[in-house]
Amino acid sequence: MQFPHAGRLALDDVSLAMPPGSVTVVVGASGSGKSTLLMCLAGLAQPTRGRVVHGTVDIYGLNDRQRAAWRLRTIGLVFQNSELVPELTLRDNIALPLELLGARRRDALKRADSLAEILDLKDASRRRPSEVSGGQAQRAAVGRALAHRPEVVLADEPTGALDTANRHAVIGLLDNLVRSESSTLVMVTHDEHTLPGHAQIVRLADGRIVEGAS
Repeated sequence: MQFPHAGRLALDDVSLAMPPGSVTVVVGASGSGKSTLLMCLAGLAQPTRGRVVHGTVDIYGLNDRQRAAWRLRTIGLVFQNSELVPELTLRDNIALPLELLGARRRDALKRADSLAEILDLKDASRRRPSEVSGGQAQRAAVGRALAHRPEVVLADEPTGALDTANRHAVIGLLDNLVRSESSTLVMVTHDEHTLPGHAQIVRLADGRIVEGAS
């Protein structure tokens, strides 16, 4: 797979296989192509060469509407700064993907409440993002990403804005939850001190894989 950016190849000859249920952690310095890789995997940035295949689906063979529907159904996204909807409570943020997929509100909130308890957010779930700590907001973002039981969870620097204690907590919860749901986790990070011990590590430098699967 190749992807150009600012006159150079942000990704060059990148080839990865991530089996169902696996955990892959992509590490590398700033500008190495980590986030670009995640964007390509999410169907948000089309490579100039190569394919991104999920199961039997070539996702860039879909039109924009089909790809958006595939992403909503199949992918759970966790961003560095949670990116929660500020007007919604944590509970409603977690339930949002299910409601977008047409679930009854009662069922969506039941799932949100279950995840809030697992994520130690029961007491904070009726508050808005501005009323909780950064760690609580990021745990809610993990819940939102997993609410609809996606086949793939993509996490872009999910602990970059957190302190050490919250980094370990969020990574542990994310890892445990995706494994309990049999999801595939692909996580981008520059922090190699909080990685799950069983993860496949892929190191990027200047857009190329220099260590790990290729």
